[in-house]
Amino acid sequence: GTTGGGATTQSGETIKKDQFVFSLDETYTNYENVSQAEAEERAGRSGEFDALRDAYLTNITLGYGVTNDFQIEGGIGWYSGRNFIDAHREEPGSHEATSAFNGRHSEEIETSSAIGNPEGLTDLMLRGKYRVMKGEFGHLSVIGGGIFPVGTDNERLSDGDKLEPSSQPGTGEFGIQSGLAYSRYLTTNLALDASAIYTYRFEDDDFQVGDRLDTSVA
Repeated sequence: GTTGGGATTQSGETIKKDQFVFSLDETYTNYENVSQAEAEERAGRSGEFDALRDAYLTNITLGYGVTNDFQIEGGIGWYSGRNFIDAHREEPGSHEATSAFNGRHSEEIETSSAIGNPEGLTDLMLRGKYRVMKGEFGHLSVIGGGIFPVGTDNERLSDGDKLEPSSQPGTGEFGIQSGLAYSRYLTTNLALDASAIYTYRFEDDDFQVGDRLDTSVA
């Protein structure tokens, strides 16, 4: 999804009491290079087609150890997408299909498209991690928190239409996160980390961004 970064592995360990951890990460995603004409041609076959050339996502996260076994953290990011194309097929007889003409369309062509470069703040993430097991068999923690819709959700295309929520920097929807994280030292210099976090999204304005499951092993 364009509003989320790649899966990052959470550790089963927690921050020591009264300590802070600050992290900064940058994710770059490159997609298939689709021209505006190609997008319209695909939309003519399928009814609708979206494309994005590439995207940058910069995230900052701050964590604090409340106790040796419980930490809280918050994170927010800046999303920047380049060359987003929204193409769709017009219904025969519609105003757009019969009268639109901007150098790319004629009365015989019943597809249209608009472009944009959406960017802005992402939604805010706040969550806690509580370690429920530690010892010779490793560290196991439970994770819970929420997604708060403070991000940019009003980016528009060149034709003035608003991007759908799943293509915005912020979704405009609340979410709930829950998951598990496990860590174990294999040797003094080698550790295994694994985590799984499920994000449930609520509906807003009759639109619901899909839930997601992020699993990772490092």
